[in-house]
Amino acid sequence: MNPLVYVSVGLHYEISNSEMFGGEGSVGYTATNYGGVQNLENVDDTFVEKQIELVAAMLEVSKEEVKLISKEEFDLATEDSDRTEIDFDEDGD
Repeated sequence: MNPLVYVSVGLHYEISNSEMFGGEGSVGYTATNYGGVQNLENVDDTFVEKQIELVAAMLEVSKEEVKLISKEEFDLATEDSDRTEIDFDEDGD
């Protein structure tokens, strides 16, 4: 890939029943962003499933309580609230 091209991959989620967002019956929103992606072929269904599993583990819910949503849905749902986003740069930091 051309070194002047910088690619970011963002995944957006709706989370149900997490203590982070109020516990049983709550709905919250979060996103993961990966900067400096150089191998887009690795961003496949397996990658997405693993990210859902990781978000579920981090927020202590089942993966069934983590729903992948579009950026537009995320933006609409969070336009009047604080956002929780996790950014990963090319070094994994």
